[in-house]
Amino acid sequence: MGAGTLARITFSEIMNFYPRHNQSVYDDLKKAYQGGNVLPFVGAGLSVFCGYQSWPNVLRELAKFLYDGDRRIEIEKKIAAGELLEAAQEIQDAYPRILTELQKIISYEKIEKCGEETWYASAAYSLPYLFPNSLVLTTNFDRVLEEVYGKCRHGFGNVITPYEPALLTQARQNNSHCLFKLHGDIGPEVCDIAKLVFTRKQYDVAYAKDGALMKELPLWFQNKKLLFLGCSLAMDKTMEVLQQVTADNPGLAHFAILPCRSGDVERRCTEMGKLGISAIFYPESCHEAVRVILERLLEETNHAEYAELERRTRSCDQSVKTERRFMYDADFISFVGRGEEQELLTDFLQAPEKAAWWAVTGPGGMGKSRLLYEFTRKQKAEGWTTLWLKDREYTDLAHRGLPVEPCIIVADDVQAHIQEMGSWLPAVLKTPRSEKLRVILMEREGEGLGSAEWVERLRADDPYDDTVPDQCYDAEFLTLEPMSDEELGEIMMDFAKTSGKPLSGKEHAERLLQTLKNIDGELRRPIYAMAITDAWCANEDPTRWNKEQVLEQLVKRELKLSYEQLQKLSGGKGKEKLRAELENLLAEACVHTVMPVEGIEKERYPKLHELAETLDMTLSELLRQIGVAHEIEVNAVRRVKGKTIERTEDIEAVLLDCPDLIREYLVLRQVFDRGSRELLLPEDWEDRFDHMFFLGRVLIDYPEKLTENGWFWETFFEGKPKTRLFRRLYSDLLFGITVKVPEMTERACARLEELYNSENDDVEIAIEYAKGLVNLSAKQNIEECARTVEKLRLIHERFKANKEIAEEYGKGLFNILVEQSGEARAECLEKLCILYKKFVDSEEIAEIYGEGLIRLSIEQTEEISAECTEKLCILHERFVDNEKIAEMYGDCLFSLYARDLEKSKELGKVSTERIKKLRLLQEKFTDNEEIAEVYGLSLLYLPGEETGKAFFENMEKLRMLHEQFADNETLAEAYARGLVNLALEQSSEREILKSVEQSKGVFARYPQNTEIQRSYAKAQFNLTLKQEGEALRQTVARLREYLVAHPEANKGFQEALDTYLGEHPEHTERYSELRV
Repeated sequence: MGAGTLARITFSEIMNFYPRHNQSVYDDLKKAYQGGNVLPFVGAGLSVFCGYQSWPNVLRELAKFLYDGDRRIEIEKKIAAGELLEAAQEIQDAYPRILTELQKIISYEKIEKCGEETWYASAAYSLPYLFPNSLVLTTNFDRVLEEVYGKCRHGFGNVITPYEPALLTQARQNNSHCLFKLHGDIGPEVCDIAKLVFTRKQYDVAYAKDGALMKELPLWFQNKKLLFLGCSLAMDKTMEVLQQVTADNPGLAHFAILPCRSGDVERRCTEMGKLGISAIFYPESCHEAVRVILERLLEETNHAEYAELERRTRSCDQSVKTERRFMYDADFISFVGRGEEQELLTDFLQAPEKAAWWAVTGPGGMGKSRLLYEFTRKQKAEGWTTLWLKDREYTDLAHRGLPVEPCIIVADDVQAHIQEMGSWLPAVLKTPRSEKLRVILMEREGEGLGSAEWVERLRADDPYDDTVPDQCYDAEFLTLEPMSDEELGEIMMDFAKTSGKPLSGKEHAERLLQTLKNIDGELRRPIYAMAITDAWCANEDPTRWNKEQVLEQLVKRELKLSYEQLQKLSGGKGKEKLRAELENLLAEACVHTVMPVEGIEKERYPKLHELAETLDMTLSELLRQIGVAHEIEVNAVRRVKGKTIERTEDIEAVLLDCPDLIREYLVLRQVFDRGSRELLLPEDWEDRFDHMFFLGRVLIDYPEKLTENGWFWETFFEGKPKTRLFRRLYSDLLFGITVKVPEMTERACARLEELYNSENDDVEIAIEYAKGLVNLSAKQNIEECARTVEKLRLIHERFKANKEIAEEYGKGLFNILVEQSGEARAECLEKLCILYKKFVDSEEIAEIYGEGLIRLSIEQTEEISAECTEKLCILHERFVDNEKIAEMYGDCLFSLYARDLEKSKELGKVSTERIKKLRLLQEKFTDNEEIAEVYGLSLLYLPGEETGKAFFENMEKLRMLHEQFADNETLAEAYARGLVNLALEQSSEREILKSVEQSKGVFARYPQNTEIQRSYAKAQFNLTLKQEGEALRQTVARLREYLVAHPEANKGFQEALDTYLGEHPEHTERYSELRV
């Protein structure tokens, strides 16, 4: 996507051109548009960008062909007086080549020569996004609308002219998408001037009062409002016709976007009022205002389509873009990285299933939304339509229709709408479709079906319906990993450049990058990268900041614009109290999914109410003026005559448009630093869904902020939800505390126990309690752990058939097994074995049992270790694709192999078989580093008969493993040691030199590893065994120098040299220089 189209005027400036009036008309237009009641009426002004002239100028051009100068003067007078039909009639009567000249003036070549950027910048280009399937009306002869709709893949089903009323009737009956050209169509194939509505006579014929067309048109305009774009709206024949066909809808106001001189606004407003038209006026010279308004309308009513725009307008100071610079769809900086993730998403789309879902997970600020925003935009060219579900878009989800074409649905904040999603997702996945449907859920936690707790809640409506797990594309979700230093550096450089303060070079970027690592640790999230760079661009020094200072700067920048607008309106009076109220209001809005303006109490925000009254405004108008209130559509439930009726309603709501991390921090800032505790934990907070959900997000993103505040915990642990639903949500939060705030685990479990005892028939609460107990047992001593595991056993006994509780009981058993030894450990393992046999299909219990077998095998005899290995083999064969079990099996195989090595140099068949089994594991799990590690170590030590060709083949395998896992230091050590052995087996000096060079490469990568240092020394020594003369002298000299520089390696080398010289005393003088 390009940088966007430079506009000289912003939306706010347009609204302020005629204050209050323009905003009021825009709000009415938006409401009518959302109700599907608006039809676009396009005039010549929207074709000017292609080089087409206004209709009066076209007539002036045609008049130049007349021979009679006096007649030309008379026609010019008629044009100046607005008598355009009469002027056209005279031209046609006097000049027979009028159609030919018209075809030249309105030539299609103008469209063909129009550049791509010009198309994207035009107001016409936004029409297919706003009106993709409706009737479009135009008085234009040209084919700009046909072209622009075609470019956007919304081509018209029919293009109808005034002489085809039957087609118009057919289009209405079929509810088809068509273009009605009121004056006709001009193209190279048009050969009859009589097919146009060009003159007064032609108008009278085409739009005869009793004609078929005038009977049909009123049917199209029932309850419809016209939006005039690019029209002069002079009181001409066209306006007369439109007034006639809309006469059946008295009082139905139409809309227009019109240029006007500032001194004529009130007069023009009155004129339009007489025509039944409400106009938004803009300065005469700023015609890009039409595109700005249409684009804002699209953004506020259909953000998914807005995101599809190839170019968007931006003001000359980029104020709108800059305000939203941290939002994923702001296009403030270029998209960087995530190539592999996009490939995986493409594979998801291309999978053969008609309907499937998947999840993209990762911490807040990691870039999930930006990734999917960029990915889905690319897919538009491949024929995919994208719908985004956010807070407002979940409204009436069950009745939402889906496009028939291939469709991607991106759902954000799934847990906040888990009930709606739980009902909708299985139903939509089971609905037959001719084209593919892909649903992508975005969440912060869970790496797969087994670990994402929210997945189970999607099945709450019907736990026996397996549609959700069965139609998940991959049980392992697409979890975003931290970006590379290079990618983060590129983000910072681009952000600074776009902000107008480029970084001076890589060194500067590296300093900011190091600050990012200090602040955000291993996550290194892009949002913090941008925040740090933003602070630097604001002449701050973020390199000295901690995370809280960065977040404070972000929050201040988000609040600044609204506060400045508030200051202007208030004249600076009571600024501190107004600022405090504004900050609290926005923080409160961040907690709520929707915060209606009508619910803002005067007692709570008295200064804002007072200011609105002083300015003779409603509170809604005041909040709109400062940019924090917007009209949104919500699903409302009403009781009418004893019946429950659901319907959508438009309400005014307070919104802060910024990333969730900033919204959450603003709330915590107000709560903990400004004393507004009621924002987070108001009275009856435990029975408010918005607050419970918000607490869950804060617990994930800012646990350290909660930890610091004792009053929060006192209030939180006293929570007493009144309904079962909220008790379940509360138990979920309590378990989350055991994960995110370990120091509060004991208190959280005590509260969970109380909930469990009061609701001991509720399996959901029992599961959360069991999970909390597992986390508690992991930090206890053996006696405390035993008591906790006993509680787990009792929960398991209460819900014997519940697999999830059994898995938690298994984890508890393992936690105590780790602390035990000898017979006690064996007894505990037997309990795990019994549990596994009862839930033989549970991979998680199988994994826990496998871990127990590993622990037992470590301290037992070879016989018992062999038995444990055999049991792991059985587990592996049952769960052949489970990598964790395969890893444990591989560890046991290698452990037995190592024991054999200790017993004898001449190994028998058993060890050979174990190596083969390790090889088979590695060949199945080629990307598993742990299996590669134990297999690579096994290749170092071979049975007696494994010599010659087999030895060289195994060393080649070890080399390949080292190259595949170049960052694995254990494999690097094994390869370095293998190269020492290889150099001994090689016969030629050239081969040995190659091995020495390879050993040098390993050493260069791990220069501090003593074992690798020593192996490199030994490899060089082995080279000397094949050398004589000058070559020998040079190698010995290099080796001596190396040993002096690496004293730790030298210690082991001297021991090896002693052994060698003890066997070969005749070489004592040969290697005397190596006695360092």
